[in-house]
Amino acid sequence: MALLTRQRLRIGVDTARFEQVKEVRTAAAPVLWRGNDVAFEVGLFRGAELLGISNFASMTMEIKANDAAGITGVPLASRTIPAGNLDGTLDAASWADESQQHALFAFSGAETAFDLGGELEKVFYFALFGLTTDVPVRRVMFGFGLLKVKESGATGLPPVVAENNGTFRLKNGNEFQLRDQATNEWRSLLIYEGVVQIGDPES
Repeated sequence: MALLTRQRLRIGVDTARFEQVKEVRTAAAPVLWRGNDVAFEVGLFRGAELLGISNFASMTMEIKANDAAGITGVPLASRTIPAGNLDGTLDAASWADESQQHALFAFSGAETAFDLGGELEKVFYFALFGLTTDVPVRRVMFGFGLLKVKESGATGLPPVVAENNGTFRLKNGNEFQLRDQATNEWRSLLIYEGVVQIGDPES
């Protein structure tokens, strides 16, 4: 019996096409409840053929506001998976039975508590790309898609994270956080009796 631990969105990316990427199970744009823990399970294809990924040093997913300024600006949330956590053993059978994927991009509920501007749903943009092991490094765009985020109305949701420019953000309305560029984790900056302290890392 399968256990439900977080929302799963399975994304098959045909790198030969320029149309938006769809969710495999629905053949539509993926949909996410605001403030929900989620895992994007990504497989890379060229047409119907699975791609090898041994030449990639990392893969990244960025979620951005769906307008010109947002798409070209800093992400609202991002995750980078190093080569050691990518799965190059994925084959057609394990993709079909949903037991494996090339990369799994997991975001916490705090990260997906996007500001919906007072609406019950809002459409965001996501981009998927990788960096190769070549010298010099090559940046390869895999694909893009639209992500619909819906308000569930559930109580106790994480607060909206504001003023996120990719390097700092304001959490809970009063907690200033900086992003560790090396680990892609957030740390709160605190002052106690005149001494600056750094909080524990958060994803």
